[in-house]
This record gives sequence, C-alpha cells and structure tokens, in this order.
Amino acid sequence: MISTGALVALAAAAFMGAEVVGVKWLSQTHDSKITILFYSNLAGSVLAGIFAAPVMIMPSLEIVWLFVAVGVVAVVGQACVIQAARLAEASFLAPFFYVSLIYAAGIGYVAFGERPSMQSTIGCVIIMFSAALTLTTRSHSGKLSPPLPAED
Repeated sequence: MISTGALVALAAAAFMGAEVVGVKWLSQTHDSKITILFYSNLAGSVLAGIFAAPVMIMPSLEIVWLFVAVGVVAVVGQACVIQAARLAEASFLAPFFYVSLIYAAGIGYVAFGERPSMQSTIGCVIIMFSAALTLTTRSHSGKLSPPLPAED
C-alpha cells in the first residue's frame, strides 16, 4: 500500500543514504569530527528553521529537556558515523544501519507499546538477513574494509 507516510519514509532513506556518502566524503578531508559535526548541524538547523518557521510553536519547559536529549543522542550518533566513515567504505557501513530497525522496534515497544505488524517483522527479518549475507559474502571475499588510516 502506497501512502504519504511510506513516500516520506522512502525520501528519508534516500537522504540518509546521501548523508552517509557525504559524511564519507567529508571524513576524507583534514577537517576534524567536530568541524564536520558543526557544519552539518548548522546546515540542518538552517534548513529545519526555514521549513519549521511557518508552523513553529514554542515548546513548554517540560519538554525542552526531551529536545536537548534528542539533540545529544543525534550528535553522538553523527560522531560515530563520521568515525566509522573514516575507518571503512560506505558500502561496508550501510548494512550496519539496518540494526537501527531492531533498536527502533525495541524502543517503540518499550516507550509506546507499539507492536510491529507481521508484515513489518517479515520485512525486517528479510532486510537483516540480506545485510548479514552481504557482510558474510564480503568477509569471505577478503573485501571487508580498507586498511585503517592513521589516527588524527
């Protein structure tokens, strides 16, 4: 079934894929992780501000801490992605992002009582199996990842 939510999710996946490639490209420069984090978050903030401005509602003080927590988690996640991109090929890293499906399902269950549908569970299992197969195939072919570069 095609829905607006599904189309937005597909667009998000495309942009996230582009982000991984962009981070890989930036990680090959001499810029530090902090510099890459700063400029990528600055660009994201400006773009989000443009789209949010017409419908922005100031959050209450009770939920501001949630926004801060989400921001901290996002920055730590981005720092991990940048470091991983410095150490391995983007195509090698991609299957690891599928683990986020497991985390999202677990957090959704704990925080919101959401139970994945049978179709979602089957789809997740197929994706995880494919990712594992890709990693196994790459490890047997000896093309797991390039040599590690020197530390900054």
